[in-house]
Formats: sequence, C-alpha cells, structure tokens
Amino acid sequence: MADTDSGLSALSMFPDLEDLTLEKVAGVDLAALAQTHILGLGLFEVSRVDLGVLAALDQLQGLMIIQIGDCTIPAKLRLAGSLEGLTIFNDGSGLSGQPVADLVERIDWSCLGGLRTLLLHVGGNHELAPVGVDLSFLAQLPELRTLRIERGIFHDGPGPSPLEPPFPGLSRNLTWVRVDAVDPEPLRAAFEEIIVTPAPSDPGPHGVTVYKRFPHESRPAGSVDWEIRAFDGGGWGVYGSLYAAVDSDEETEYEAAERAQERLLSADAELAKRLDFDPEANGTGIYAESREDLETALRLLGLVGT
Repeated sequence: MADTDSGLSALSMFPDLEDLTLEKVAGVDLAALAQTHILGLGLFEVSRVDLGVLAALDQLQGLMIIQIGDCTIPAKLRLAGSLEGLTIFNDGSGLSGQPVADLVERIDWSCLGGLRTLLLHVGGNHELAPVGVDLSFLAQLPELRTLRIERGIFHDGPGPSPLEPPFPGLSRNLTWVRVDAVDPEPLRAAFEEIIVTPAPSDPGPHGVTVYKRFPHESRPAGSVDWEIRAFDGGGWGVYGSLYAAVDSDEETEYEAAERAQERLLSADAELAKRLDFDPEANGTGIYAESREDLETALRLLGLVGT
C-alpha cells in the first residue's frame, strides 16, 4: 500500500529492483519511480496520482494499471519503446470505464512497435458501462502476439474497426486473441483465418475466443462463460472467473484458482497434474491435452462447460 504519508522515497534503497507492484496507490507522488531502473511495474487501485511519470521509465518491459480512479494523464503519454506487455482495465464496484478510455486515447502508440501483449477491458465481474475507443492505434503494433479486448470496449473511430474483417492494420503475428462481438461465430471463424500457430519452442496458449457481447442493460448478471475451445496446435481450454463462480468477497481470482487446484488435487491428483491453470485478475484459463480431462475438471469444480 502507498499513501500520502509514506510516499515512495524508500525505493532509493533498492538500486537493483527490477519488478515493483504498488497497491492502493492514492494521492502519492510517483516521481521517485523515475529514479529506478525497474523493468516491470504494476499499479493496482490507483487514484489521485499523476501518471505522467511513466514516461520517465525508459527501460520498462511490462506495465499493468488496474482499477484506475481519478488520475492526471498527460495529453500525450509516451511510454518506453522497450515495452513488451501492457495491461489496462477497470473492473470494480464504484469504478468507471472512462479512465481506461482516457488512458488508451492518450498513449502515444507510435513508440510501442515492439509490444507483444495487450490486454484491455472494462467490467466483467462487475457491471460497468462500456466505453468507446478509437482502436485504429492497433495498426501501430505490428509485433503483437496476444490481444485481449474482451469486454466493455468497442471501436469508436472514423475508420473501420481493426477487430472486424478484413482486420485493417491488425498484426498478422497474432497467436492468441480474445474479443467479444454481437455475433461471435462469424468473427471467430474470420480470426482463425489469420491466427498464427506458435512454434514448438513457444507452446503457450493460442487460438481465438469470441465472447457474446450483450447490450449493457441486458448482460446476464454474474454470468460465467466456460466454453471449451480446441486449439489448432492441439489441446483444449476454457476461460472464466473462479472468483465469480464461488461468489466470495474475501478471495481474489488468484486465490480462487489456487483453491480450485487444491480441490482437484484432493479429488484426482493425476488429473490435476494434467491441467494447466493460468489465473489473472479477471479470470482463469484452464488447459488440458484432452477435452475429457477438462470436462471432468469442470464437473469436479461444480462448473458447467459448453
């Protein structure tokens, strides 16, 4: 936790610090970050701060800004050209998607040509009104491998959406895509025509998932999507929020995933060894070599796969 009393002056004591996560960052002067050489930065529950200092982090490789409140954002925010992964989202009670939209619109994407992973969304576990963003900036990210604009963000620009065929300007190096659409199946099929299967040396999750986009007022409250998908290179996967599934106010998604793994180990240790869990703040991916293993795991966890 960082607040106006403690500040960040203690960072000067850690000259070799490479990864830093700050939680509940409210009313803090972030200027001390400019004196570090960090490679990875996470800002969680951040409000009443000036995000302009991010421009001074010229060696940054990974940046996560999650749960953004009222912050000062420069008219043009130039991030490090070394950045490879960027995550920005809001999904919490009392939050709005507008800070996400403002940040996305003000980032100078022209200097992020080496970006490989981008995750943007608004809402998911909580009902937040969707926001419109001009997504044409995606044309400036030719090295993008993973793109996830899953919920709460739609294209609002003068030109066609890069997330609709023929995908104008969109990276042709994509291996993993998660988006949403009013009519998911045709878009999924179109994406699969351009998706790249990773090399054997990079066997991470890949493929296309297109969620159903509901009008804000008709989105099913607390819905969880555990749609089983086959990957082109082999294997099966599902994605959904274990946190939402257990309906607990005391757990994060990471803790919910850990508890789910413990339950599977107790129920079927051999099955648990054949599964790969990939938790993140808004949901968890579960992967297996066989569909049967996934179906069994979902059943043991009290979830319903489709």
